[in-house]
Amino acid sequence: MTNGNQNVYHWLLYKDILSEEEIFTGFQTKHQFKDGQTADWTLISCTIRYLKKRKYKTSWELVKEEHKKNIPRDELNTIGNEWKAKSDDNYDYDVEIIKD
Repeated sequence: MTNGNQNVYHWLLYKDILSEEEIFTGFQTKHQFKDGQTADWTLISCTIRYLKKRKYKTSWELVKEEHKKNIPRDELNTIGNEWKAKSDDNYDYDVEIIKD
């Protein structure tokens, strides 16, 4: 298609999916592209284990465990960073990610 002196291309893309959560895997919307978002859209299914331990101790305590299905890698990183940011003078916080 031509718009003035500029050629405009439209692509029709197709892919097989097993669930609705997979629809946008590997794709970036026009809005995201215009906003300059460069998020990692790789989806991961995993178990997140939230851990804490007293400063200067070696054993970790399991605080909670969540199972996530098809979560974007960048969202997973945000969850981990927010939990770790809770570390203070008394406790260290960490996460363990186990891919399904």
